[in-house]
Amino acid sequence: MSIIKADKVEIEIQEQTDPEAANQYMTVVSYQPEGLLSKEIITLLLSDTKPFIKKTIDLGNRVVRKEENVEVPKVQKDWFVGNNINDKIYTGSLNEIKDKLKKDEDGGRCYRTKLTPDGFDV
Repeated sequence: MSIIKADKVEIEIQEQTDPEAANQYMTVVSYQPEGLLSKEIITLLLSDTKPFIKKTIDLGNRVVRKEENVEVPKVQKDWFVGNNINDKIYTGSLNEIKDKLKKDEDGGRCYRTKLTPDGFDV
């Protein structure tokens, strides 16, 4: 294993759409060396399983998973949320999506709907 100091690091996950591709996903790990204006590819990884990104933080005595919090713009009226586990698509305002997700967790049904000026069209 190499330890490389870099100015910038890039991880690119590319989904392959060609049916004859060797694998469904290609992950490219590259970097810009310190003080140089070049891009060096470290490795190419091929996989049929969708790669995931895990972010952690070193607290000194332990390493924990870093939670990403994104502030929701107040002007946003319509949100689309996909759930990789069951491929459902949720649409609507953030609060409506939260309610649908809660309903799904409680074993209820949630159907894909279209947001209209009068609310949801089922």
